[in-house]
Amino acid sequence: MSIDKVKRELERLDKDPDWYTIKQKDSSTFRCHKDDRWKAFWAYWMECCERDSVREERPPVPPLLRAVAGAVDPYHAMKTLFPEWPARDPHCAMEYDALLQGELVPTTWALGACDEWGDDDEG
Repeated sequence: MSIDKVKRELERLDKDPDWYTIKQKDSSTFRCHKDDRWKAFWAYWMECCERDSVREERPPVPPLLRAVAGAVDPYHAMKTLFPEWPARDPHCAMEYDALLQGELVPTTWALGACDEWGDDDEG
C-alpha cells in the first residue's frame, strides 16, 4: 500500500462520523471507532469495580483512556467522545479531574468492598 493511499484512507476516517480523532500532545493523532467508547469507559469501569472490590490487580488501561489523558485538550476529547458530558458522565475507572489534567488516577470507591463479606454471612 502506498503512502498516498494510506493518507487518503486516514483523511476518509477523519470525515466519517463513526470515527473519532483525538490530537495528542506528541503531535500524533489517535483514532477510534464510536463503539470503542463504551469498551474503554463502561466495560473497563465494570471490570475494575469487580477487581477492586476483591483487591485484585486491574487490567491494563485501554488505549482510548490513555489517548484522552494524552490529548492536547482532554476536555475537548471528552466532549468529542461524549457530547452530553459533563452533564451525563460515562462511568469511568479514572478520576475525571486527573484525567482532564492528563493523568490516569484510578477511582477507588469500590476498593475492598468485599473485605467484610465472610462465608459465615450466608443466611
